Amino acid sequence: MWEAIAAMFRDCERLGLAPEDLANARQAHIPKEGKDVRETDGALHAAAMRPITVLSALWRVWGRARLRNSDTAEWLESWLQPEICGGRRNVDALSSVIQLLEAACDNKFIATFDYSLAFDFTSPKLAAEIFEWLGMPIGTASLILSVWESQRRVLQYAGEANTNPEEVKTSLPQGDPWSLIAMAVVLLLPLLDLRRGPETTDIMLYVDDRAWASTNASDCMNFGRKWKDWSSRLGLKENETKEKYYHQNYALALEEFAKVGAPPKTISGAPALLGVELAPETGRPFTDKEKKKLDQAALVARKARSLPLPVSRRLRIAAAKAVPKAAYGWLCEAPTEQMFAKVEDSIARAGPNPAMGDRDLKKLFRGHSASPYFMAGQQVLMAAWRRAKRSKALPGIWRDVGWVHTLCIFLQNIGCLEVAAWRWTTRLGGIIDLDPSSEDFDQTSGAVGHNTREAWRQTLFERWLARTDARIDSRQCQASAYNEQRCTLTRKLVANDTHRFAVVTGASVSPQKFEVMLSRKNRRNGREPNTILYPWCKEVRGADWEHMVWKCEASGKPPELATPTDLLQRRLGWASAARTRAYNFAVLDWMAEVRQRILEERYEHMSSAPKAKRTSKTAAAAKAASYCSSNNHSNRQTEMGAAAATTAATATATAAATRQPQKRKAASQSSGRGASASGDQEAVMSSSKKSKLSTLAKKRKICEVLNGCPPLKKCRRSTTAAVPSGVVN
Repeated sequence: MWEAIAAMFRDCERLGLAPEDLANARQAHIPKEGKDVRETDGALHAAAMRPITVLSALWRVWGRARLRNSDTAEWLESWLQPEICGGRRNVDALSSVIQLLEAACDNKFIATFDYSLAFDFTSPKLAAEIFEWLGMPIGTASLILSVWESQRRVLQYAGEANTNPEEVKTSLPQGDPWSLIAMAVVLLLPLLDLRRGPETTDIMLYVDDRAWASTNASDCMNFGRKWKDWSSRLGLKENETKEKYYHQNYALALEEFAKVGAPPKTISGAPALLGVELAPETGRPFTDKEKKKLDQAALVARKARSLPLPVSRRLRIAAAKAVPKAAYGWLCEAPTEQMFAKVEDSIARAGPNPAMGDRDLKKLFRGHSASPYFMAGQQVLMAAWRRAKRSKALPGIWRDVGWVHTLCIFLQNIGCLEVAAWRWTTRLGGIIDLDPSSEDFDQTSGAVGHNTREAWRQTLFERWLARTDARIDSRQCQASAYNEQRCTLTRKLVANDTHRFAVVTGASVSPQKFEVMLSRKNRRNGREPNTILYPWCKEVRGADWEHMVWKCEASGKPPELATPTDLLQRRLGWASAARTRAYNFAVLDWMAEVRQRILEERYEHMSSAPKAKRTSKTAAAAKAASYCSSNNHSNRQTEMGAAAATTAATATATAAATRQPQKRKAASQSSGRGASASGDQEAVMSSSKKSKLSTLAKKRKICEVLNGCPPLKKCRRSTTAAVPSGVVN
């Protein structure tokens, strides 16, 4: 099939024409950020939406393959200027902004311009003619123009579509990969002309965004006037609301730009360029856009919690949607973990998040892609690496301010040691070198990213080990050291299992520890402390985690499963590099099973509240009903009292039924004891809805908070050995 498609497009390029169906497209409308809806009816103006044109899948496949062709790549590099950043490979937005940040740190005056509806006002015919002038084959340029001048767009919005397609001939389809190249060639003409002038030293073009830096405000303003003149000649419309002038000294900017006639509203102390706030002051407060960005990321993560999916998939979706939104653009402000606490908490709640687990271990096993703090710092690092690789020079001037300071603070916080300018080492022996002339400069981003991730994981592990005053597991594992191999093996073993995740993060609460926790609460409330028996061997004391998993003879541990000798594996189930994968999996799976069974027993214990209190409530309700009838109240009052008594009695029966183990409930249902009249069933359902704040529900909530996961009614984990009869029940 693909050979036939390739042959068809070869014929199309030879003829310079395309089949009519390739010009059919759908136009989706994406609301722009920061645009308000109309208060009267909640409508959104058409200008507040971004029209994305989606052409045929075959057209997009051909365009992508053609642009990746070696001949096309050579043709692009023959005329693309270094100032043009959009539409070319290995050039991202952050590394492009670094050039302007360097100029800002050198006390230069900066201006940023943007077009309004750039793709709509750009002439396809002009772009095709420039394609031919730059050396594109005439057939290829004619083929592209034939599609652009015969577009039939089906407009779509809010799940609706118009029945009559709109014919478009004078606009570039925003969404076509060739459109980015068309914008570059159209702006190439003014770039070549303006670059010869004395007014500027640094220019950046990213699609329709333009920015430049000049040594004084007068040259900066003159350069902007020349851009506006070229825009009018090309038929493009400047967006006056995005015209901004900037200097890192805001008072100086107001004074100098006012002298050359810049409107006061265009002088900004923190303009946005490609999503980055140009405000390199250290320790500055958040701007309004940055606050809104973090709030939107947290909202997206909270929405992911409601998806009807397994917790592992919910976590991946929440991280994939929220982290890129929150982590992008922190070049001028060194990110801290407190900045992203709200977002990270929302992401954590979308997946497994046991309350008793260590916070740093939970971050480690959720992965780096679920940490907005790590991803924000790594984006700065990789932008610097790409800039160094592309320019074959240092990414910038080594200084203690600006984006360089942001990069140094991040690498220092994750445990990297600065040994020289643009060179760091990790405690595991990894090297991060951003000097292209060095032998240790990595030509691929894989090694740089790997060393950074492992340094971050080691820092999290050591922070857990240092928490000896608050955690028993960290005190017991002081002799353990971080090992990259066993961390990788453990992350693979955890997979999508909630209880395995809880075990490896230290969220297993033994009966001994649970008794201590309840005793503290009882003493605060003036009650006698509880004594919790070990659920299998009925030990009164010493039922710690070690006893539960490895020492109890009544637990049903498989006899062939030997007790681990490694402290970290015996306590948290981390895989051992010296053991086989089958043994590591069996150890972790057994520990997860023990945790699950202990929780089931604990929920049953917590739900077995004294019956006298509920019986007294039932008797009081019945007494109230008899009192109403004996005093000759109205029939309506008598019925209300009887209904109250019936509801209370039914609630008691429901609570008693809830306390029964799952197996007992199934047995009673199979023997017919669970059958009742339809009226009684409706009463039970009604009373269960009204008893949400009952003692049973409160105690179950306590268990959920203490143990970090919802109660499980039935153990679905496959056991490798049968549990002795009569031990669990």
